[in-house]
Amino acid sequence: MNQPPQLSYVRRGFDPAIVTCSNVWLKIAERMDRSEVLETCDGVATPKQFKEPLPRIFRLRHGKIVMANYTGPKVKLSRRVGVPIADIPKHTTKRQLNPPGMHGFRGRRLRDYGIRQNEKQKLRYHYNVLERQFRKYLEEAGRAKGNTGEVLLRLLEQRLDNVIRRLGWARTIWAARQIVNHGHVLVNGRKTDIASAQIKVGDTITLKEGIQKVVRENMESLAGHQAPGWLSFDPSTLTASVVAVPTSDQVPFDVNMNLIIEFYR
Repeated sequence: MNQPPQLSYVRRGFDPAIVTCSNVWLKIAERMDRSEVLETCDGVATPKQFKEPLPRIFRLRHGKIVMANYTGPKVKLSRRVGVPIADIPKHTTKRQLNPPGMHGFRGRRLRDYGIRQNEKQKLRYHYNVLERQFRKYLEEAGRAKGNTGEVLLRLLEQRLDNVIRRLGWARTIWAARQIVNHGHVLVNGRKTDIASAQIKVGDTITLKEGIQKVVRENMESLAGHQAPGWLSFDPSTLTASVVAVPTSDQVPFDVNMNLIIEFYR
């Protein structure tokens, strides 16, 4: 029986890059956020010599490039930052807001650096974004016109997986990411399976028929949930559209953006 491909990594910036995966050499052409398999060949080959170690940015599994994602325990994140990062009972229970550990860490006092770092972690965990990707959003927000904190929040709010969560189609950001990655979401009639895809004003979001039953069950479990004002939603057809640009006062998550900007200075 053929063994499944081992986990390999592709460094961004090499075009093309050659990596090994269970004695199969894959020639990869780097694109913006993903890579495309152009050619495969069996047999012995000499790997390209890289001057630096390959960082774990992209993971190669079964010949497909996927972005890195946090898959560890989720409630521990809420306990670490002291606030619920997901609006479900497992995270909002008062007992769960204690620091990690059997008794929690008592007498814990954060200095200025720790306060700013904790604020940054709250925002990262809420949107399920890793540090490297979060820095890229911050750099993009710094280049854009307007307040950097406002632009950063807007970029995070307009991620496709976050839009699915704001609509109430998924209970958590992790469930929303799974719905997107499995190809159940259509943006303007085209399948979009990239969770970080930016949704713009005028875009229409629909779902494939196979996932609609699950989404309706999620909506029933989130009774009383209301979509934000920058989204228009028709529950009967499960069709949504972006009617405006989200603002900071429409984000249902309390975070101090000034502390986050100061952390990276």
